[in-house]
Amino acid sequence: MESLGWSIAVIYLKDELFDEYAPDFSIAIIITIGGILLLLLGCEAISRLHLRPLRKLTSVTRNIAKGKYILPYFDSNQEDEVGRLQSNYMKMTKALSDHIEQLQNLSVNEAARQEVLAQTYEKTKEIDKLRSAFFSNMTHQMADVVSDIQSDMDKLDNDGGDMEEQELRNVLDSIERNGIKVTDILSDMLNAKR
Repeated sequence: MESLGWSIAVIYLKDELFDEYAPDFSIAIIITIGGILLLLLGCEAISRLHLRPLRKLTSVTRNIAKGKYILPYFDSNQEDEVGRLQSNYMKMTKALSDHIEQLQNLSVNEAARQEVLAQTYEKTKEIDKLRSAFFSNMTHQMADVVSDIQSDMDKLDNDGGDMEEQELRNVLDSIERNGIKVTDILSDMLNAKR
């Protein structure tokens, strides 16, 4: 037609053209909006379903942050990354819980040992006081006996030539008795050290 220089145009009014589709257009828009809303709700439901393990992990993490290390163990049924993360996290939590339980047991055992050591230390102090008192008493007894021997020796040294035989014998007997006493005291002290 261009070679003839003619052109044809068809003109319709807009209302006439879409008039028969107008009621269907409103329904199509409502169906489209409804479909989009259903799609969004479905996506939300699927997202919540898939994120449930992460919410559990968040809950467990909050409890750990609060100091609650002994937690119920739950296993993931998922085979994806989230499921593996959840399973590994629960294994870590269980190991941490076991470790804390071991530390608490060690603390209880250590406290019991400390108590036994404190009691033993108190008994040792008491025994040491008794031993010191014993050796002090023995030392005083020995000092008295040695003093008596020294006194008898001084008598012999000063008056030995002027003493009668009976008096000399008495002084020598006293020295001998006191020497036996010193030997007995030393023997007692040596036995006490063992």
